[in-house]
Amino acid sequence: MSQQLIDLAEQLRREAPFTGGPPQHFEVTGRDTFVTLIENGLLPWHNVLDVGCGALRNGWWLARFLEPGRYHGIEP
Repeated sequence: MSQQLIDLAEQLRREAPFTGGPPQHFEVTGRDTFVTLIENGLLPWHNVLDVGCGALRNGWWLARFLEPGRYHGIEP
């Protein structure tokens, strides 16, 4: 796991009441979801609306892959 993701997961654990699971699963869960989207045809010029984006477990990957302005996250 990259140090940047470890730091993000730890910060979220301290500051957020719920991050979607334990910090040690933060990277693998987000990465696996991202890989599934790629395998099912996601391309950099597609738009993604991430409803319930939460702690950006998936958004972290998507925002770096998609062209600028193509990732949008909404959290209630």
